[in-house]
Amino acid sequence: MAKSWGTIYTSKEAVYDNYATSTHWTPNVFNYLTYTDAAKHYVKGTKEQNLSQINTLVVDVDYGDAEERQAKFAEVWDTAMLDVQFLPTLILATTKGYHIYYVFDEPVFVRRHANGKLPAVRAAKAIAKSLKQYYAQKLPAVDVTCNSLGVFRVPRPDNIEYFEPKMTVDFQALMTWSINFANDQHQIKAQTIQRSFKARRTSRQIDQPWFQALINQTDIDQNVGYGRHNTIFTLALACYSSNVSQAQCFDILDEFNSNLNHPLATQHVQKVINDAYSGQFHAA
Repeated sequence: MAKSWGTIYTSKEAVYDNYATSTHWTPNVFNYLTYTDAAKHYVKGTKEQNLSQINTLVVDVDYGDAEERQAKFAEVWDTAMLDVQFLPTLILATTKGYHIYYVFDEPVFVRRHANGKLPAVRAAKAIAKSLKQYYAQKLPAVDVTCNSLGVFRVPRPDNIEYFEPKMTVDFQALMTWSINFANDQHQIKAQTIQRSFKARRTSRQIDQPWFQALINQTDIDQNVGYGRHNTIFTLALACYSSNVSQAQCFDILDEFNSNLNHPLATQHVQKVINDAYSGQFHAA
């Protein structure tokens, strides 16, 4: 595959006649394919821009070896047959995994718009992305980067684990499912980000009980505990680590200092804050 070594077939009959000696194929049809050498060994033209019709989407599941693949078959089967809303048409075993085929009940013909866009290809890739992401939630071994319109194992009697030719999928129905799934994922992601943001906010040092307790103290001077300089420095570092601007930090700590029974001179407060915001320290 890396060298595009292959044979071009122009009819289904040719595929049927030669599948037993083939390892891989593309179940989707291209407008044209050509050989790049006189011996007719190397093929070019298998680009998505050259697709004529899309018949199938494939989910690729890869494990470490054949032994693990066999051990995981029940898990793959349950995911494909019970969890996904649409039943696959075919499941075949690869060297270390499985290819799960979704065959459309009608071919999806690729038409190029005047602007050069291929909406059918774009829609098919979006559906494939949703399928792979859904499977990946259940099966971590799913290859989410696999090209679902690309080249896959040829179905043969020795590798077919399941095949139901009547179990085809309606493209529009699958696209509706894909849109709903993508919207749900977007909503889940937004909620996750929001929770993460809230978690970060509650983890800020200035939101911690110790900060609130310390900043409400008034009876601190050079003879008490850690003293005024160290207290203001600690509070300033907390502000710095919590992404409070230096100007806002000064306003907060200038008010704190004014409330002390024995306040420092304002220039001393400013110097302590400058030290805390120097970048040499990360947090209190």
